[in-house]
Amino acid sequence: MKNQTMIGGITLGTNVIILEDDFVQINGLKHHIKEYDSSAVIHEYDNADSCFSFLEKCEDVVHLFLLDIAIGNQKNNVGISLAKSIRAMPKYKDTPIIFITGYSDFVFDAINTIHCTSYITKPYSQEQLTEQLKTALQKNNLRLRKPGGTFYNIDFSNIIYISSDGRTIQYHTTKDTFTSSTYRLKELSGLLPDNFLRIHKSYIINKNFLRNYSFTDGFVVLEGEITLPIGRSYTIY
Repeated sequence: MKNQTMIGGITLGTNVIILEDDFVQINGLKHHIKEYDSSAVIHEYDNADSCFSFLEKCEDVVHLFLLDIAIGNQKNNVGISLAKSIRAMPKYKDTPIIFITGYSDFVFDAINTIHCTSYITKPYSQEQLTEQLKTALQKNNLRLRKPGGTFYNIDFSNIIYISSDGRTIQYHTTKDTFTSSTYRLKELSGLLPDNFLRIHKSYIINKNFLRNYSFTDGFVVLEGEITLPIGRSYTIY
């Protein structure tokens, strides 16, 4: 993605795509997003074909889609069609999609077929959009602070396991290992999705990467032949 900083393949800031053909609306959305997350990397498109072409080539992860539905001078469902194509991409089957539109006609399809995060009708308030941004962006990634004060996001789906040395937390991902002191291990238990499990005073694993375990011998094996101990007072059930 353009105009972004990378650390070991992880993008600093939240990656957001906007599909909107109204210049005033685009500027308003960009302003609201930056008010919520100043590190956000925003990519704007005024047509669905260019947007989808970008997604097909992009190796990075988009964290949120803000889509208008009717693109052009006539009423249409271009945004709905794009959203269906996005949902067909495995890595975006659960990514938050917020529709922002002047029409209420498409709400049933948006909710029941696309399973969108929210359906906002124009005009909308900054408070309304901010609340939906908060809901959407808290679901898919963990926001961490680097020692220098810069924030970055790690997708939950990329985390294999998390370890603690007592002072800092190491996030072992499919791309690299990152260190942060933003949270303690016990605080993370309330922030992580249900597929994360604490197995030891020093380890939390992502069960999606669990390949084998022996409760009798006290260990788990994760993808990549990573072996971690199971603490005596913990279980993997």
